[in-house]
Amino acid sequence: MHKTDKKKKTELRVFFSSIIAVICCTFIFPFAFSSCASRMTDEEAQKILMELVPKSEELNKIFWGEGLPVEDETNEALNSVTSAQYRAVAQDSEYKSIEDIKKAAESVFSSDYLNQIYAAAFGEYEEQTQKTEDEETGTVNADDLGLNTLNARYIEEKGVLYKDITYSEYTLSTEIDETSAKVVKSGMGIIICRVDCTVAGEKKTMEIALRNENDIWLIDSPTY
Repeated sequence: MHKTDKKKKTELRVFFSSIIAVICCTFIFPFAFSSCASRMTDEEAQKILMELVPKSEELNKIFWGEGLPVEDETNEALNSVTSAQYRAVAQDSEYKSIEDIKKAAESVFSSDYLNQIYAAAFGEYEEQTQKTEDEETGTVNADDLGLNTLNARYIEEKGVLYKDITYSEYTLSTEIDETSAKVVKSGMGIIICRVDCTVAGEKKTMEIALRNENDIWLIDSPTY
C-alpha cells in the first residue's frame, strides 16, 4: 500500500510539474523575454519620428507660430477694446473648431504634454493642488492662481473658431533630422531619443521624448 501511495504521489508531482511548466512556457517566459526584448531600436525610433515630427511641426505653427489664418479686417473682431482681439479663423481652414485642433494634436502628442499646450492655446487649466511642507492645504483653481488673466489663443463663439491676433508668436526655426535618431534612454513606456537638428541654420542636437499611451507612441516633449 505504501509503495502504491508513493507511486501516486510521484505521479501527481510529475503531473502538476508538467502543468506548471506549460503555464510558464505559455505565459510567463514569453512575457519576461518580450519585456527584455521590448527596448526600441534606433530604426524603430526613426520610423516613429518620421511619422510624428512633420505633424508636430504643423501643430507647433498652430499653437506657437503664426497660427491659423483668419478672415480679413473687414470682419468685426471680438473683444477689440481689450488686450485680446479675436478674429474669425478663415473659412477655408482645415480646422473649424477647437475639437478639430485637439483631434489632430492628440494623435501626435501625449496627454501630459498636451495639458501644457491646452493651457496656453485654449485657456484650459487643470486644477492644481497647493502643498506646504508636504501637507495638502487645498485645491487651487485657475482663478485663484490668476491664470485666467492670460488670454487663450483660440476661442469658440456661437460655433465659430476665433484666434487672438495680438498673440506674440514664436519664430519657429528648428529643423529635425529624424533619420539621425538614437535611443539614449528607455524605461517603462517612455523613450528618450537624441536627434540632429538645425536651429536658425546652426547645427545642434536635441532630445525628444516618446511616451506609450494605449500601445501608441506619442511625442512627450517640444519639437521646436
